[in-house]
This record gives sequence, C-alpha cells and structure tokens, in this order.
Amino acid sequence: MFKFFKKSMPIISLLLIVLLTACQPKAPSTSTSGSDQSNSGKKTLTVWHIETGASETAIKNAAKRFEEKHPGVTVKLVRYENDPYKTKLSVAMSGGNPPDVFHSWGGGWLKNFVDAGQVVDITNKIDKDIYLEAAITPATYDGKIYGVPVGMDIVPVWYNKEIFSKYNLKEPQTYDEFLEIVKTLKSKGIIPLALANKTKWPGSFYMMYLAERIGGKDLFNEAFERTGRGFDDDAYVQAAKEIQNLVKIGAFPEGVNGLNYDTGQSRQLMYTGKAAMMIDGTWFLGTTIYMQHEELTSQSSCTP
Repeated sequence: MFKFFKKSMPIISLLLIVLLTACQPKAPSTSTSGSDQSNSGKKTLTVWHIETGASETAIKNAAKRFEEKHPGVTVKLVRYENDPYKTKLSVAMSGGNPPDVFHSWGGGWLKNFVDAGQVVDITNKIDKDIYLEAAITPATYDGKIYGVPVGMDIVPVWYNKEIFSKYNLKEPQTYDEFLEIVKTLKSKGIIPLALANKTKWPGSFYMMYLAERIGGKDLFNEAFERTGRGFDDDAYVQAAKEIQNLVKIGAFPEGVNGLNYDTGQSRQLMYTGKAAMMIDGTWFLGTTIYMQHEELTSQSSCTP
C-alpha cells in the first residue's frame, strides 16, 4: 500500500474560472462554441478542463445538472492533457478566442488573466462561506473572487509499504533519516524517488518542500507578492543545493529531466516496484484506481 509521510504539505486548489466575455450579452462566441449557436436562442457554454477518472465524471454530471436547470443551454466539455492545455489556453486567451469557462490553478497563472481583465469577478455571485478558506484563497485577488474550487489536493510523499517492510525501513521523522532511507534504497538497487521532470513542474514540489522547511511557511507568498524575501533568498539557494545533493546520491531515476509525467513514466516506476517513493498530489491515488492498479493502492501509503 502507498503511504504518505505526515506534517505540513503543499496544498493545490483546482479552480473553474468564468471568462469575462461569457458574461457580456454582446460578446462574440468562441470558435469552439460559435458553430453551435443558432437563431433559435439556444446557447452553448464551452468548458475546458484537464480532469480524468472520477473527477471528469463529476464534471460531466455537473454539466448535465446545469443543462437541466437551464433549458436551451448546452455545456460542451473539452478535455486536454495537462501541459498541452497550458499552451492551448494561453494561445486562446491572447488570440481573443477563449472558452467560456476554464480550469485554472491559483497564483501567478491565474493572476495574469485577472490583471488583463479577462475573467469575471464573481465575488457577489457565490457563497464563499461554503468553501474552505484554503480552497477559495488561490482564486482571490485584492479581496475579489474570480473562480470556484472543484477540488483541493495535498502533495505528500508516497511510498511502497512492501518495499519499506522488506528492507526494514520506517517513516522518517527527520530529513537526515529520510536521506538514510534514500541511500539504503539506492544500495539495494531500488530507485529512491520516482520523478518525471520533463515538464519541470513535478520537480518544483521538491523545491517547495525544502524551501518552506528552511525558510518557513510565508516564504513563497513573500516572494510571489514581493512583500519581503525574494526568490533569491538564502532559503531557496539552500533548497536548490539540497536538490543537487539528492541528484548526487542517486535519489532520482536516470534521465529524470527527459521523463514525461503526463504519459505516466514516474507512476510506472511505482507500479512496477522499481521505485519506492514519489512526491505527488493526492490525485495519484485516484489515477492509480482509474488505471486499474487497485492492487497498488493496498501496497501504498504516504507521509509528509
């Protein structure tokens, strides 16, 4: 069974955002939905997302409920893979041809669209009290809300319980203990940490984890909002050096920066027992079940 190490973990909130043009009565339709418009008064809302498995099913069910509640409106769901989606959406936004509703992440990614006046302020259109503060905050800028959360994930360290048991390893309580586990696994011919970093964002989890533990939980917000320490702070420098040390002691698979997360290359290392640990979001469990690796869920656990 995969388990995760506990303590504080990064939290990721997945959001659905309404485009400004979707609320304007005279706004032109997008090309993805414009062909579905007719003189009969029927309308099509195009929604772009990246969900799979149970999460995609939930979005489909929500679309059906919306259509039932709003006769004459058709919801057109368009799914993309993670990284191609980012490029596709950026091109559509800059070209004035975006979807009506789109999946987004918080932080700088969404803020760029907010600053450009491309998304709707929905502060007075939702009841924010029904959401966890940690989930709604990533879509909030200057006190205004621009999206609603469709999910919230934590990012733990997953590990294979059978491998840990075989080599008499226990969840580390300190970073030094974690490094000893890495060295032990490496000596046994097991890849300590499955990482597919071709798209770079999976590797950023290591930087986030280490920098926060060195510099404190407010480090990133200070740097991002330019209210204090920056990304050149010594905490980030130390975190980067520690990542270099992990590379030096063989913590990651060979060719790590050429492996593709979206095609499941890091997960495959876990599925086959070639790797013992992986830093990934809690969506990993859902993906594992969706890909019919149920036996793996009983072998896996996680820790912060």
